[in-house]
Amino acid sequence: MNLYPELATTGLKMFTTLGIVLAGLMAVSYLMKRILRKNIVFSGSRLIRVLESNYLGTKKRISVIDVGGKILVVGITNDNITLLTSIEKQALERVQEMKEEKVPLSFPEWLQKISTKARNHVQAKEG
Repeated sequence: MNLYPELATTGLKMFTTLGIVLAGLMAVSYLMKRILRKNIVFSGSRLIRVLESNYLGTKKRISVIDVGGKILVVGITNDNITLLTSIEKQALERVQEMKEEKVPLSFPEWLQKISTKARNHVQAKEG
């Protein structure tokens, strides 16, 4: 007594087709992001590079950027970009050297350091 026997199969075909189309769109979007990120489409060197960026609050940050060999410090908000100062390359190299000296421990190194301290503490109590 079913008046519409093909309704279920038609609905299934429609949702399957919709799923295939959405999966295709997502795949194309993913590939385009990867291509654009690696600059395969845009050959040549990058003129503008973000060296460092730190968030100060909601939609507020300070960024250090390299524009054509000049190092600039800019403040960025939702509505405005302001040049704070420019830095000489030598000063930036010194800051990077200081940053490399204070490299944080990796998790295995940190775990080893903590376990060594705990072991030494237990041995000191026992001895």
